[in-house]
Amino acid sequence: MTENETRSVFEQTRQLAAQIEGQNWSNIKMQELSMGMSGDYLLAVEAGATMIRPGQTIFGPRNI
Repeated sequence: MTENETRSVFEQTRQLAAQIEGQNWSNIKMQELSMGMSGDYLLAVEAGATMIRPGQTIFGPRNI
């Protein structure tokens, strides 16, 4: 996936979260927006992520 495609997906996810929050359902609170990993966390933060998953940055690549 290109950087522009990734950015677009993150933006769409943020917009979807805002739409869900705008429904004002009593049992759903969109307090966090978790998206992005070690390779794309900056794009995720720019798009509004409040949580990221930087596992490879901390632990290194997986041995599978």
